[in-house]
Amino acid sequence: MSSINFMSMESGESKTKPASRCLLCWTVIASLAAIGLLIGVIVLATSPSATNNNTGYAPVRWCTISSDEQTKCLKMADAFKQANMLPGVTCIAKSGVDSCVSALENSEADAITLDGGHVYNERSKLKPVMAEDYGEGDATYWAVAVVKKSDTTTFFTHSGLQGKKSCHTGLGKSAGWKMPVGTMKSLGIIKVSSSCDVSSAVGNLFGTVCAPGGDRKLCAGCDGTCEINCDGENFCGYTGAFRCLVSGGDVAFVKHTTVFDNTDGNNNDPWATSLVSQDYELLCKDGSRAPLAAYEICNMGKVPSHSVVVSVNAPASVSSAVTEMLVVAQLKFGPHTSGNFQLFGGLKPDLLFKSSTKILLPLRSDCTAERFLGNSYLSNLLQVNCAEEVLEPQTTSCVLSQYSNYSPSSLRWCVTTDAEMAKCRDLTARAQDFNIGLTIDCKLAADVDTCAQMIAEGTMDGVSMDGGEIYKAGEQLQPLAAETYNVTDVEGTTYYAVAVAKASDSSNLTRNGLQGKKTCHTGYGKTAGWNMPVGFMIENNIISFDNTTCNILDAMANFFGGSCVPGVTSLSSLSDQVKQKLCDICSGSGSNKCVTSLEPYSGYSGAFNCMKNGSGNIAFVKHLTALDTTLAPNPDDFKLLCPDGTTKPVDKYLGCNIAKVPSHAFMVSTRHSALYKARVWALLNQLQTNQTLFSSDGYGESGDKDLLFKDSTKCLLKVDNSCTYTDFLGASYVNAVDGIQCRTRDVTTKPCQLVVPTTCTP
Repeated sequence: MSSINFMSMESGESKTKPASRCLLCWTVIASLAAIGLLIGVIVLATSPSATNNNTGYAPVRWCTISSDEQTKCLKMADAFKQANMLPGVTCIAKSGVDSCVSALENSEADAITLDGGHVYNERSKLKPVMAEDYGEGDATYWAVAVVKKSDTTTFFTHSGLQGKKSCHTGLGKSAGWKMPVGTMKSLGIIKVSSSCDVSSAVGNLFGTVCAPGGDRKLCAGCDGTCEINCDGENFCGYTGAFRCLVSGGDVAFVKHTTVFDNTDGNNNDPWATSLVSQDYELLCKDGSRAPLAAYEICNMGKVPSHSVVVSVNAPASVSSAVTEMLVVAQLKFGPHTSGNFQLFGGLKPDLLFKSSTKILLPLRSDCTAERFLGNSYLSNLLQVNCAEEVLEPQTTSCVLSQYSNYSPSSLRWCVTTDAEMAKCRDLTARAQDFNIGLTIDCKLAADVDTCAQMIAEGTMDGVSMDGGEIYKAGEQLQPLAAETYNVTDVEGTTYYAVAVAKASDSSNLTRNGLQGKKTCHTGYGKTAGWNMPVGFMIENNIISFDNTTCNILDAMANFFGGSCVPGVTSLSSLSDQVKQKLCDICSGSGSNKCVTSLEPYSGYSGAFNCMKNGSGNIAFVKHLTALDTTLAPNPDDFKLLCPDGTTKPVDKYLGCNIAKVPSHAFMVSTRHSALYKARVWALLNQLQTNQTLFSSDGYGESGDKDLLFKDSTKCLLKVDNSCTYTDFLGASYVNAVDGIQCRTRDVTTKPCQLVVPTTCTP
């Protein structure tokens, strides 16, 4: 491979084509009450009255267990206040988890995030209301045992562990203590006395132990205070247990994402900067070893994630206030949002929430601690405690159905037309031939914007998006693969936005040459068809508008003699008169006219045909559109309009274009784990070995083009996992579109590394 740098809540129904079909939709959840809750959240976060604290809720009192957590909580409270989020937060400092549970029980505090082990210990006192999800989609994770690949003597057997140095997240923690200890006990690796002294059994097996919160023997291998709340202890928590392994330990008991979270450049602390994930592997219960990615078959058990809990006796208003606040908070301060405060991040890991959290999932209102933990986990913990309690079957999950029914072994591919659905189903059949462990599940939505919303909300997984669509929805999405239109040239990862007219037309890119003309656009908010040409006209004072009201659409409607801008019909704030002008020359009939996925003059080929066969004077498209011989058999019949007012032949786009812009990208949710995204990339890379991935022939009507991917795509390049949507678009693009939105902000970006896979051929 080679690399290059690139700058630049249960079910609902959505109607698309006349044949409507059902779609899963996050905004329709378990009950009407839940719908009302989410609507209330939005109103609470955005309405002017919210700033007057008329919600009826007192601030949520968040309990913290360390000085570092208290510091972060105070920053969280300030960030919520600055964002006008109500009811807001106050921070209640306590000495540890037990003190916080007592505070919740005595109505001195409202909420805290706890590990499953702590929830188990206090299960009669606590009620889970939200759960962390780390990319698996079901609020669970895998407990694993990690070793250095270079260590050839450590195995998950009595002799393979005896005398070794073990690293645990903390005494009584799920992945770091209860799951591995329960497994060792069930396999006979440790022998527990009749008094059920598990700690002594562990201490007798290993030569040295670091289990923060334990006795002197269990703290012998730690680096600091050995406090379970991690105050002054470097080897505490997931990251700390892995650091213990790096610093001389033999085995670390952590969760399946821990190594990936702290290697390959994902942790900038000095001790972690040079670490590579490939230097580590897993210990399996059968005594064998396996790669890190094999955690589903090589583990200590599946564990319920950490959960936000309230007192079991707390009124429903407290649960609602906590849930409402956090739903909004993760939208404003979740992964890949810009700003000084990160809900799941910070200078130190795992404060208030686990740093690897992708999303907080609201739980069913009838959720109990036992139901959330599940029988499998409870059985393990009962064994650790040498208890003989008989468990009642738990048949209902606390996780909402759209998550509990989701398997991370599928890619829910969002499509917007019946033709795309047909092509996607062909890919589904092909994917079965690959040994990747990932299937394709094709889902139909009304348009790309709906796809983006559903991906962000967790009911879809991926879709190909134009730069304008990425700009609009990017904060909760991440580029995974980029289209390239020329494998042998770095410029292939970009394309040019151009203005095309018939050779006989008198139009040019000046105020006089455009005023009163009829224009054809690929779609509202699209890169080549809207953002770049409108940005050009604003920058060059070709159109005038009121910056205080940002009435650009009105200005465009009044400046041109008629337009086709598919997608503007969905803008509720736009007057019918302006919509009529901006859809005047579209060719769709009835309710299909000017609707993004139903309008014949939508997209690149549609906009070109609007100019070629319709009444349009100018088509705003990408440079390859005018070179497509199926659209323009005789290129001499058309010309490019240049920014300096001149014209050039359609093949002279390098010196006659409106802007160079980033290519389209396949986008996924930021909530997915690095491992899931790696599997999606592996699937896409296998699919592109057959060039029909970039062909629309045989699907839909003869004029259908650019289905799933642009037909002009030569290859998909892998986008580095650290690349954000603004990095991908580039500062110049983001600033240009910000101008169209009358938005002012400071945008800083870094180059995105794109990897050319060996499957790409010139």
